[in-house]
Amino acid sequence: MTRPLVVGMGGSLRSPSTSLAALCVAVEGAADAGAGTLVIDLKRLALPFYTSEHGIPASARRLADTAQAADALLWSSPTYHGSVSGAFKNAVDWLALLADHDPPYLSNKPVGMLTTAGGVQGLQAINAMEFIVRSLRGWAVPLVFAVPRSSRVFDGDGRLTDQAVADQLRGLGAEVTRAALQFRAEGTCDYAQERPSGTESRRSRRGAGLAQGPVRSTGRCSPRAPERPGGKCGSTCSASSSITSATGRRLCLKLERNCPPGGSGHDRSVTVGSPERVLTGLPGALNDF
Repeated sequence: MTRPLVVGMGGSLRSPSTSLAALCVAVEGAADAGAGTLVIDLKRLALPFYTSEHGIPASARRLADTAQAADALLWSSPTYHGSVSGAFKNAVDWLALLADHDPPYLSNKPVGMLTTAGGVQGLQAINAMEFIVRSLRGWAVPLVFAVPRSSRVFDGDGRLTDQAVADQLRGLGAEVTRAALQFRAEGTCDYAQERPSGTESRRSRRGAGLAQGPVRSTGRCSPRAPERPGGKCGSTCSASSSITSATGRRLCLKLERNCPPGGSGHDRSVTVGSPERVLTGLPGALNDF
């Protein structure tokens, strides 16, 4: 069985780009979990503004074809004025080229989401991404990661210096790979559930510390744990917490190393390296971006 392909897409027009550096670390986590990987640097892809009135540029076709070939995606954007960057939104607009595919758009593809922010409001960009994923018929991975106060964890050359943040980014990449493998084997994943009747709006995430992504999804509870008052999982999920996914389903999430509710206390040892390869064919080391 071939490895699933996880494609990272993101970055900014700024050099160096912290959102691209964070994306590369998450992609490394996907590779460590057994995925083949590609990274699409939106700055070097140099997409024109989206329009359906003119010919399709080669860079846009390349982006769409690569997204179509992927088993799962990792999206990364800086947080600009409470949302994703214009460059990132322009890129996902070009995925309209997948409308006529069968299945269309990003059907049956898990999408992991991460952002970097100068302040503490990175989840606003995550919210925008989640709506985009749903509109493109993808599956938003419930485990998200917003890197707050990015100047504290990236140096002046854009290199990630905080090993705890790197560990959590790698965990996100591993979770995206797990979801991709499950889609391959079963045609679905733990959080690809039908939205309950009458649930139309996105429910808020209430898991402790989700902005910093301290929890990692363990997959399905076996058997599915009953929900208790306060949103905690049942006795069949020991040392666990829960969140509400975009589809409105309560997901059991295991806290690593029996972390307290605040989500601290992880093993923070990790080595930061480079993605397996970069779609643009340019050097992949983080200090090259």
